[in-house]
Amino acid sequence: MGELRLGIKASVAVLSLRPKASLVIISSPAYLTALILAFAARARSLPYILEIRDIYPEVYSGAGLIREGSLVFAILSRLSNSMYSGASHIIAATDGLARHIAARVDNGKVSCVYNGFPETLLNLEIRKNKRFTLCFHGVMGYFQDVDTLVAVARAVESHQIDVLVIGYGRKEIILKDAPDNLHFAGRLPFLETIKAISACHVGLCLRIDDPISQDSFPVKVWEYIGLGIPAIITPHCEAGAFVERHQCGFQIETGNIETILGKILDLRNNRMRLEELSQNCRKIAPAFTREKAGIKIANIVYNQKLD
Repeated sequence: MGELRLGIKASVAVLSLRPKASLVIISSPAYLTALILAFAARARSLPYILEIRDIYPEVYSGAGLIREGSLVFAILSRLSNSMYSGASHIIAATDGLARHIAARVDNGKVSCVYNGFPETLLNLEIRKNKRFTLCFHGVMGYFQDVDTLVAVARAVESHQIDVLVIGYGRKEIILKDAPDNLHFAGRLPFLETIKAISACHVGLCLRIDDPISQDSFPVKVWEYIGLGIPAIITPHCEAGAFVERHQCGFQIETGNIETILGKILDLRNNRMRLEELSQNCRKIAPAFTREKAGIKIANIVYNQKLD
């Protein structure tokens, strides 16, 4: 309902834009808001560019909110296709999303621009915790594998390894059964979150194994890269393939505690290997800041042939 209300209010502003504006840029999520804005822009013959971070209604069905074969799913799919087809250009946050959308619309209209991380992370003064520490942060929603996170914390407890968890969401209740070495900080401001994460040694990005996660590149992984922190990622996915290709992390099957533990202990016991992966993160990081992503998107906008 919040997305619908926002879409209606924002569409009123869109309807009054001509002739003051020549282009509308619409970001999704929020998905329902984006749908309404796209149709409002078309009603005013205003070209629009879509910036897509998740694929809908597939996210709804993946989260169990609607059934994939249902009438609601079919209607939303048709509305999504119409929104994509009417766009001047579509910017997707991952290659997987770009391929998925390109299968529905003209390939020439879709580009991938990664989310990246704030450039300020590159110059952050970092002091590591004395005890080896793993970190996990973000919204603990349907697609996050919080059960495995707790299991990993139990597995590393006897090895004198801490786990720092920052965030909130429907699955945070699972943390009530966590061992003493898991420290749950709850929801923190961005700068406090980054400072706490920077003191950790290995970043965890644990998700359930589903099509949405397989095409994902979570923002937390970009932040690990920007902070020079090697990442352990589940399941095998776009983010996992990226960190393995650049040798700054590992991808593992969802729920494989034994393999995850083996990687963690290897990095804890082999500090030269840990530093090598950290240096690999720092080597590629400058190319993936949000400032660089902003320039790429600005060039896409600039090159549009607008009426």
